[in-house]
Amino acid sequence: MRRIQLFLTFSTLVLALSFFTGCEKDDSSVYKLGMKLTVEAKVSPFVSTRINAADNSIKWSRGDRLGLFEKVGNFYKNNSNIEFTLVDGAESTEATFTGNAVTFKGWAKEDKEIFAYYPYDPKRALAHDLLFTLPSDQIQNVDNPGEHIAELNCLYAATSVVDSRDNSKVSLEFQSLLAKVDFDIVNEASQSMEISGASFASLFGTNIFYTDGVFNFNLMEFDASLAAGKRSSMEVELSNTVVVPAGGSYKISLLIFPMLLPKGSGTFVLLKNDVQDLFFPTVIEDPDGFYYESGKSYTHTLTINEESFIVPELTSVELPQGQNCYLVRPPDSYGETIQYLIPVTRVNEFWNNSVGNNPSNSIGVQTNWVAELIWKNVDYRDRSMQLIELSPDRTTGTGTGDFIGVNVNYKPSELYGSAVIGIKKADAFFRPVGDYLWSWHVWVSDYDGQLVDASGVQGYEIMDRNLGAKNAFPGDPGALGFYFQWGRKDPIIGVDYDYWLNGGTQGAEPTDYVWPSVVGKSPETGNVPFTVNNPTTIIRCTDPSGSETPEDGLYDWQWAPVGGGTSTLWQNTVKTLYDPCPKGYKVARRNSFDGINPGSFPIDLVNRGRTYGDAWFPFCGYRSSTTGNITNGRSYTYIFTSGSSTNSVTLDGVSRTGMYARTLYYNTTVTTANPDNRVKRAACTTIRCMRFPADD
Repeated sequence: MRRIQLFLTFSTLVLALSFFTGCEKDDSSVYKLGMKLTVEAKVSPFVSTRINAADNSIKWSRGDRLGLFEKVGNFYKNNSNIEFTLVDGAESTEATFTGNAVTFKGWAKEDKEIFAYYPYDPKRALAHDLLFTLPSDQIQNVDNPGEHIAELNCLYAATSVVDSRDNSKVSLEFQSLLAKVDFDIVNEASQSMEISGASFASLFGTNIFYTDGVFNFNLMEFDASLAAGKRSSMEVELSNTVVVPAGGSYKISLLIFPMLLPKGSGTFVLLKNDVQDLFFPTVIEDPDGFYYESGKSYTHTLTINEESFIVPELTSVELPQGQNCYLVRPPDSYGETIQYLIPVTRVNEFWNNSVGNNPSNSIGVQTNWVAELIWKNVDYRDRSMQLIELSPDRTTGTGTGDFIGVNVNYKPSELYGSAVIGIKKADAFFRPVGDYLWSWHVWVSDYDGQLVDASGVQGYEIMDRNLGAKNAFPGDPGALGFYFQWGRKDPIIGVDYDYWLNGGTQGAEPTDYVWPSVVGKSPETGNVPFTVNNPTTIIRCTDPSGSETPEDGLYDWQWAPVGGGTSTLWQNTVKTLYDPCPKGYKVARRNSFDGINPGSFPIDLVNRGRTYGDAWFPFCGYRSSTTGNITNGRSYTYIFTSGSSTNSVTLDGVSRTGMYARTLYYNTTVTTANPDNRVKRAACTTIRCMRFPADD
């Protein structure tokens, strides 16, 4: 993270010497316990980045408190983090604060430096480690628009004092650690509009806004890289809605920590109003990027005209039957929505066949049903708008002739992602009844048919990315995709993005959904109908009772004899009912990675992955077959194929084949890249889909 330097010019304040009557010059009784010190505190305004900007002054408020440190030479004296309280000058840029020494030595009479900050925090004991925080949700008082700027500001000041023995008064000039961003809303439309707030967000969904940072008075620098809080957006809510008349204007202000936006990155402002939220994007073109500096104000003019309120028509796309995953594209521009219609006929395909074998779960002509959004890996970091949501008019239906509606909106901060949609039966009032009858993976992606030949066999070409990936960029956690248990159609959330980037505590990427606990395999749980009813439940292969035997499918999540369990749920030459790949693709064949070897698969430790030709293969980790926990999330990868490994295992004196699934395995060791690695089918690994024209 770029370190942000604050270069200061200190003014030297020479204080006149004064003596108490009857006291010698060096009489230390002058510095008695609790001696009062007065600070005359002036706040510098934000430096405007444009001419004739609005008032940028920062005013003190009644009840304000400062913290003060006293430093002599290289040492801080006992007067560290002393509280000073405002006694005069409220609602002004210049105010008077008073505070008392806390030791019998009083205030040091040597040459010294005085450091001060606002707001005061009694927990800040060290001048070189002052943590400042800033809320990501700020409220602008319509009756006093600058109030939140004063209350939330983070200020610092420093001065040198030369050999003064009258330490009764010190003058300090404070500067802001923050940058102020003003949104000037200019209404050139013929109609008035009511605005309720604004969102300032990353154009590509990355966390660029700091919500805390550390200031070091020793170095006189602020370093946001030492803090933990980052978000993809900052919000300003108005205390009341404001009517901006035609031809009128209004200003919304926001505080942010200093930050550098590199070339190619960008931000957008989402203006919230009563007609339709309006979107104003900015892409950084300057090769040096754009730097929001502390102590400066920046103005973004948001001009509204008649074209701003044009509402694009909703586009509906009917999706094909016979699929478990739908690969769809987002709209091309802001304000557009595509409604994808999912057929529900897959429910009856399963429950009326020999595996589902429960026609009572099928959907009849008069059967009511309700759709639910089970989980998604978007919209929880940036809630300013939704990329994927159920269509309000398509969440319920009757019979198999109705469709589930899924709206995909243009969301510049998160262009791509996934959601899993489930269906349940419903009562006469369309309230859900019972378990899920089926579920579908909606994969919003820019994938455009890029294929990789990793086998040397024509017709075995695979996608250039993992199933469910948001992109295929080296070093980007969006390229990780999801995990799948072998033979199951539903994705399982993968490794946490922050952990993958920075290390720390290993876990899953957070979502709004509370994932169920892993269950042990049993006759009740180790079967396909259970997985359909419980699409997010991981089934571990070790039976909790300890009674599992090879005949029960020892390495499988399914409770079935060896060779008769999940080994037919995915197949090499056909696309099965349980295949998780989108139309025109199937799970890669068992030989799809045979062209990969250590020599053809160079490693990239910086970006945490390997390359084959132009294709990127990140380290993704996997979920253990016996615990369901994520393991080696930054250093190992297994990619399931639809076939069995050639490796055999001897159990009870019998050599058995088909016990393991065949995977491509690679890790951070240069010499490790095996296209015929064996993995238990109860594990959860990533998948690459193979082009399969028979499914077109």
